[in-house]
Order: sequence, then structure tokens, then C-alpha cells
Amino acid sequence: MIASFIDGQANALLPISDRGLHYGDGLFTSLRVHDGRPCWLAAHGERLRQGAERLALPMVAAAVLIGEIEQAAALPNAGVIKVLLTRGDGARGYAPGPSSTRRIVLVYRAPLIDPMLYQQGIRLRWCATQLGEQPRLAGIKHLNRLEQVLARGEWQGADIGEGLMCDAQDRVIAATSANLFARFGTELLTPALDRCGIAGLCRAAVLATPAPGFTVAVANLSRLDLRSADELFLSNCLRGIVPVQELAGQRYPSMQAARRWMQSLHPALGLPTPI
Repeated sequence: MIASFIDGQANALLPISDRGLHYGDGLFTSLRVHDGRPCWLAAHGERLRQGAERLALPMVAAAVLIGEIEQAAALPNAGVIKVLLTRGDGARGYAPGPSSTRRIVLVYRAPLIDPMLYQQGIRLRWCATQLGEQPRLAGIKHLNRLEQVLARGEWQGADIGEGLMCDAQDRVIAATSANLFARFGTELLTPALDRCGIAGLCRAAVLATPAPGFTVAVANLSRLDLRSADELFLSNCLRGIVPVQELAGQRYPSMQAARRWMQSLHPALGLPTPI
């Protein structure tokens, strides 16, 4: 970590009474930094605002939060900024009570990404850990990520790059830290996230960015559906669009759609754009 700020002040000490620590009572988002500027800043701010509204968390003034993020992004070697909003300090017990939202801004170096990842793709596995259904929390990036922690602990080593998670009805939802897209001919589908999962900003960008020759939609997808897909790729704000070369032994040689959306989205993120 390069630096940490709590409520606008350089600080690495969080009060032990913080409700984010006790109950996961809060939200977070992670921004990529390119040329000293936070990427997709407005979208990240809106995502936090929507999540805060869902949790009845008093939202920080947009100008304050944006200023702190921009200041953090200008630090030398800044590559990733993680912003956490918690309900702040509270007494013992679940009842929220009066609160003052706490702002935590963490600054990291950019993750090392092998450029060949975008040429060759990533290998996936299925996770045994399922995502519990809670429509009130579905889509938002709240602080309780224990399901993803357990799922990511299911494998070790670099030969597998990600794991796909399903809900209790065995519907495909997402990877542990990325959203999923599957191409069937000219139709691109991404799993519905109205019951569980995180609606990532890169996923939203794919849904909102047209590519000639393709249609994009949200749908319920099964494991069997993915076996008949022509192509799979993952989306994430830090790594962008990542093609899938293999899932549980099945190969996906096509990267046609992935490359189309890389060309559309990667330049603004400062990521490689294979032709």
C-alpha cells in the first residue's frame, strides 16, 4: 500500500468500534488510475451513492469524496484506489442508530498484468461455494464478501485464474471478482443479478457500449448454457475485458467479442488493446 486516508486525513488506524469492521456495514469500490487520473470516477461515485441509498447510509458530499479520490490518484505510483464507506462508530448490537459515514481511501500500486492474458485468455473452474440470495443487497458492493473469500480459497496456484460461482438454484452468477459474459452467435448475454452478485461498472459499460454485429442482454444462465457458448469473457474495472480460454476442461478458442469490447473500453483504462 502506498497511502491511506481516513476522513480526509493521512491515517492507517481505524477505530475498533467501526461498524464496517464489526458487521460489514458499508460499501466499497475500486478504481483504476491511469496517467494520474481515476478512471470512470463519475460512475464509481454514482455506484457508491446508489449503494448508500440501499443501505440507508448517509452519503458523503460528492465534491468531498471526488476531491479526496483525485488527490489520492495524483500520488506517485498510484495505480489503484479503493474507497470504503462505513457507517462509522457504533455501540454494540445490530441497530444502526445515529451515525456519521466514515470515508476510507486506500492507494495501491497498479497490479502486474501479463499482456499475454489478453491474447491467450484465462482458465476458469467452478466453485463449490454458492451465493446466497438477498435481493435487497443484490448488485451493490457491500463490505461483506465472505462468500467470495471462501470461494477464492478453493484453489491455489496460477494455472487457474478465476472461479465461477452459482446461486442456490445453480444459476450462474459471476466469477469471484469479475462479471461474466457468454456469446451465442451474435448474442452476448450476462447473468441476471437481481437475486445476488455484484453489478460491476465494467459490466455496465459493456451493456451500454454497442459493438457492430452484436446484441447484448441480461439473462438467466445455467452451467449447461455455458457449455454451448461460442465464447466467454470476464469484465472487471481493474483488468478490463479478459477472454476465457478454458472452463473446467472445455476450451473456448474464440475471442471475437472480447476483442471488440477491449478496443472500445481499454484505452480509457490504460490497458492493452489486442487487435
